Amino acid sequence: MRWCAVPGSFHASAYSGLAFTTRDKDPDRALVYAERAIDLAERLGATGPLVHALNNAGIIRMGRGEDAGRDLLVRSIALALQEGLGTDVGRGFINLASCLGQLHRWTDVMDVVVPGIEYCREHGLEAWTKSLLGIRGEAELALGRWDAAAETAAGILAAPRDQILAPRLAALIVLALVRARRGDPEHRPLLDEARQLVQGSDELDTLFMVAAARAEVAWLEGRPELIAEETDEAFTLADRVGDGGVAGELSIWRRRGGLSLKVPSGALEHHRRLLTGDWAGAAGCLRDRGSTYDAALALTDSGEPEALREALDEFRNLGARAAEAIVARRLRELGERGIPRGPRARTRANAAGLTSRELEVLPLLAAGLRNAEIADRLIVSPKTVDHHVSSILRKLDVRTRGQAGAAAARLGLTQTDSADKGVTAQ
Repeated sequence: MRWCAVPGSFHASAYSGLAFTTRDKDPDRALVYAERAIDLAERLGATGPLVHALNNAGIIRMGRGEDAGRDLLVRSIALALQEGLGTDVGRGFINLASCLGQLHRWTDVMDVVVPGIEYCREHGLEAWTKSLLGIRGEAELALGRWDAAAETAAGILAAPRDQILAPRLAALIVLALVRARRGDPEHRPLLDEARQLVQGSDELDTLFMVAAARAEVAWLEGRPELIAEETDEAFTLADRVGDGGVAGELSIWRRRGGLSLKVPSGALEHHRRLLTGDWAGAAGCLRDRGSTYDAALALTDSGEPEALREALDEFRNLGARAAEAIVARRLRELGERGIPRGPRARTRANAAGLTSRELEVLPLLAAGLRNAEIADRLIVSPKTVDHHVSSILRKLDVRTRGQAGAAAARLGLTQTDSADKGVTAQ
């Protein structure tokens, strides 16, 4: 049943509309409206208002970091699919993917945008498709799939312009960051256009996207003194409306710019860890979510040689030349020697871009050894092996240890390295 086909469903729609209009400024009140709408729509059997209200409640709860919010959004999508409410299906995919992105759960984002794009294309929902493509580009960037991210962003920017701001803004930022991180030119014009698009806006999400990107580029360019100015407007707005996720992310960049800041209320776990000096814990959180580049940034904040060397390896594997140069310089300033000035010979020699340590782990992994056994063999901690195994699976683009062994064999990455270490299959 659709929006107002059921007697009395107007009231459920009205409550859901109030939830939508107050969601950003007063989420507590909006959640009350959304839950009233859900209760009324369920009693009336009014599917349309129920789908809309579930969307609103899900967004609010996910913004608070509550897992129940995801369940509400998934239910909204399922009901919309069941009733053939195409635009509501598309909106549900977009909202779920956006919320997951705000939580830095990028692998989960990809699990949402892939079927979402397929559905929206099949049903001629061009605007929804474009929005999901923009989110996919952000996820690809965060997951270290920079060639794919640049391709997605370029495709959006090559399309005719329209009135939909978010996809173009995301594409400008994604392409700018890929170029800046790789040390390539022509990233500033993209960032300048992005800033022009949000001038005069009071939408925190878009202001934040631009502020965070420009802060990172200022840091990569060796001009951290610009970070405060680049982030002031978005940070002030986030603090005023109580958006801890945005305030937490910007606080990290502002600290990298030399400012001393407290941990914002509602900040995400990796924000809290970084701002309280637990850079290793923050890096672990980010790795678990597939954000290898951000994990390496967290290690960079430590100032400790061992962590900096690990960050250097990660940046080199990603082709993040700008950050690599910063870390290498810091290591030399600490008196560290033997800092390589290019990719390690072993890393250059394999198509997957595995580090020398990962090339030691891979044959043991392929031979069926457990992580604890690999740790004993290589005389490292099991936690370190966990990290290397996760990195290997990501770089080989596989999900299981067996698939990693098969992929390594196809690429010729096991035989030579196994012989080097005297490892045989068991």
